[in-house]
Amino acid sequence: MPGPFRAARQRLLAALVLLLFSSVMTRAALCQVNVEVLRKSLTKEGTHGTLGGSITTYNGNTSGMELGGTGLVGYRSGRDLGYFHTNANYSNFGGEVQVANAFAHLRYNYKINDGVAAEVFTQGESDKFRRLSLRTLVGVGARFTVAEGDTLSLFYGVSYMSEHTSLSPSVSDRPVRPADVHRMNNYAALLLVLDPGRAALSNTIYCQPRFDDFRDVRLLDVLSLDVTVSGRISASLQGTLRYEAPVPASLSRADLMVRNMLGVTF
Repeated sequence: MPGPFRAARQRLLAALVLLLFSSVMTRAALCQVNVEVLRKSLTKEGTHGTLGGSITTYNGNTSGMELGGTGLVGYRSGRDLGYFHTNANYSNFGGEVQVANAFAHLRYNYKINDGVAAEVFTQGESDKFRRLSLRTLVGVGARFTVAEGDTLSLFYGVSYMSEHTSLSPSVSDRPVRPADVHRMNNYAALLLVLDPGRAALSNTIYCQPRFDDFRDVRLLDVLSLDVTVSGRISASLQGTLRYEAPVPASLSRADLMVRNMLGVTF
């Protein structure tokens, strides 16, 4: 029956929103939405995006909480799709800077047909606790639509990536790889729409081995639950698991990050 079913669905969404604010035991602040969810929203031509900030918990090379700001904007016109994503985070515990990082990513997709799109991208990042003074990269490749429907979508992407890394002074005399390397970038992106226009679950997994040494690899898994709270206000719970090998002796190979977020979309 439509009435009871709708009421049950609304109760479920309310429970999901409560979960966003309680499960990681942080106060929520404005922050980002997942890029795959933004892609799904860009079915109409024009510009869409989100602006905000965050409170983040870390467990790995560092432990604690941080404040952050983020921006994500995407544009679609015909076969063209582009988006720019940037964020920065900073924390100071006991008078000492514990976390200071910044990230920017620019990507352009050209849809060749319903199943294939060409894409080019560039990215820059710095991260104090990962001992990255600056890492920049450029890449080119293809994105394939494995399945795409109203409730379930699956994509696979593969590309060539050229990367340059400058380490922080504390570890720059002990590099574990050349400053300039070439990688194969593979990713699989799954998007599950739980309630159209209201809730979506997405998971993107990246695997980036070095062409000349497959033991040198980076793995990244981003899981995100995004819920529209009201109008332009959305909530998100996002977990990120990162693995990199090799790393300098003073660092852990794995990091886990959990974010509890609210976003303002446009």
